[in-house]
Amino acid sequence: MNTKGWNITITSTIMNTGDFRWETNLNLSHFKTKVIRLTADRKFLARTSWWMNNWTQWAHVGMEPWLFRGYIAEGLFQSVEDAENSPRPVDNNGAPRPVDPNNGIWVGDVKYKDVDGNGIIDVNDETFIGNPWPDLTGGLTNTFSYKGFDLSVLFTASWGNDIYNYIRAVNLNPNNVNLSRNFLVEASDYARVVDDGTGKVIIQNAGTNVARIANNQIASDNNYGKKQQPLCGRWFLYKAEKYFAQLCSAPALAATNQSDQGYAHYRRCAKRDYLDQVHGL
Repeated sequence: MNTKGWNITITSTIMNTGDFRWETNLNLSHFKTKVIRLTADRKFLARTSWWMNNWTQWAHVGMEPWLFRGYIAEGLFQSVEDAENSPRPVDNNGAPRPVDPNNGIWVGDVKYKDVDGNGIIDVNDETFIGNPWPDLTGGLTNTFSYKGFDLSVLFTASWGNDIYNYIRAVNLNPNNVNLSRNFLVEASDYARVVDDGTGKVIIQNAGTNVARIANNQIASDNNYGKKQQPLCGRWFLYKAEKYFAQLCSAPALAATNQSDQGYAHYRRCAKRDYLDQVHGL
């Protein structure tokens, strides 16, 4: 593998008035790693987490290692005609699965993108849907001192990487209701497939993105900001009257607090415009 990047660190004293001192340290870094070659002249290595819905990552020559791999969802099948006239996943014999509410593809199921354009959805339609490596990481430390007291606050951030959102995958599937699982609020808006009264099968809550079965909306942006725990301490000098005198650096007063002040903006990696932006697909 080959890794290239840069790091910038800026340290400054904002204020120094004798008793009060305020110092700031800012650091930013960026790096990119590329797989140069693999063993046995392989083009890629794949690893699959079977315990997490067979989540798959690839290390491909010429690309960054362990990119997320999967299918691109393009919404839900809106009608029987939509399912019949669209590429459908194949069975073990390579034939498109039937349009059937119980044993096949039906209204409200996820519609996947036919990447290779052969009219069916098979392993050849898998593609890269996420990147775990950030475009930029950074940290900002502010240190305040007043006489014998000091306060230090650290803020860290990461931009541009994706995470495998397994919790979302599990808790967005309404079929897990019998497993006594918690659910995301969005799961209550799962596709409700009904007859419109004329014999046509439709989705009653048109516009929902939650299928009647689980889908692959599980890769998410992982931009975040986090305030690390601040520390404040008072240093005391004391003298042991009978035995010895020494400097004690144990904090007699300490207050800590840690809170996430960030965000995880979840978007469907399946969206075409998102993939164009992140991977240039």
